[in-house]
Amino acid sequence: MPYSAYQRGRLFEYRVKRELEALGLIVFRFAKSAPFDLIAFAPNGRIYLVECKLGKRKPYLRDNQLALYEALREHHDVKLLLINSANKNEVLSKLASEIFSEA
Repeated sequence: MPYSAYQRGRLFEYRVKRELEALGLIVFRFAKSAPFDLIAFAPNGRIYLVECKLGKRKPYLRDNQLALYEALREHHDVKLLLINSANKNEVLSKLASEIFSEA
């Protein structure tokens, strides 16, 4: 039986989660992707809010996600990672460079 769109998206989120963990981040997946798909904590204290979209569709933020990001950014070192199938390797490569250049 083929996977549903939800199942394929969830599998992509878990793939991104494993790759972030391989970079040394502590990563949690939010149930029902609310408010984001993943949240990752770097050793330097930076927090990454991660939104994943399977396929080449451009990842986007809903209004409530943008508001939460803006509120968190006022008091914490928070960055957004918008990842899709087409840009995943590029985004994770840049993140690895960022993390390891600060170490």
